[in-house]
Amino acid sequence: MEIKLNTVQVLALADILMGAAHADDEFDGMEAGEISDILHDIVGEFSTELSMRLASFDEEDFDLKEACKPLLGLSPRERQGVVARVARVTESDGIHDIKESQFIRRLIGLLECDLEGFDDHVFEVEIVTPPPLPKS
Repeated sequence: MEIKLNTVQVLALADILMGAAHADDEFDGMEAGEISDILHDIVGEFSTELSMRLASFDEEDFDLKEACKPLLGLSPRERQGVVARVARVTESDGIHDIKESQFIRRLIGLLECDLEGFDDHVFEVEIVTPPPLPKS
């Protein structure tokens, strides 16, 4: 699905993609390559601003809620496309863990998307605790 973004939205998407890549606390070359491919598909050649934004990304300062704000003006289909691209990043290293699932679930909520269609990328963990031991 093609998506048209203005400069502010491209930078927001870059931040979100980088945040997704860092969601599992491990950023690797596969994820970096996928981010590059996704952004090249949208903008073609990277601007200096975009290159610097990617190079200076700091996961400690990243705020997903703030990053999503410029994308709320997109159509529902375009926002679904953003989530699909983020899922590509989280899957690119061949491992999808709970932190990445939580990131995608939160992104879906912040972008006001439908969870349907992302079942493979979002899972829940039910923690079952054993009953207390009988008192002796």
